[in-house]
Amino acid sequence: MDYNKEYLRMTEVQLREFMEILDIEQDITREDLKKAYKLRINENHPDKGGDDETAK
Repeated sequence: MDYNKEYLRMTEVQLREFMEILDIEQDITREDLKKAYKLRINENHPDKGGDDETAK
């Protein structure tokens, strides 16, 4: 398989995983993406009541 095609396929998988982790849709706005990211960080941060292991 061509390197470029393999790279693009990997990034598509990573993008889907990222969207699943943040619980977002593909047509999200930049501002909503920032909010989802910050929310997920705070949920898992040990100083915010999250688990030390999950924060890693």
